[in-house]
Amino acid sequence: MLQMDKTELAVFLDEVFPQVEGAFTIEHLGEDALHVRLNVKEHHLRPGGTVSGPSIFALADCAVYMAVLARIGREALEGTKGA
Repeated sequence: MLQMDKTELAVFLDEVFPQVEGAFTIEHLGEDALHVRLNVKEHHLRPGGTVSGPSIFALADCAVYMAVLARIGREALEGTKGA
């Protein structure tokens, strides 16, 4: 069950992960799907206009983080608590 809708998720992500503010757009968030778009800028591109591998991996990595957050709610996952 989702704990946040896509607007709540986007706002929370901006609060806890400001390094990626504006980098992604959450296009759809549902019980069984999340569609996230990388807002490609010049610094994401390789010569020839292709999107770099690290940029694509950042999209995948952040999308998984968003999917987890949407299910667990407002928990920033900031590390190993109590360790």
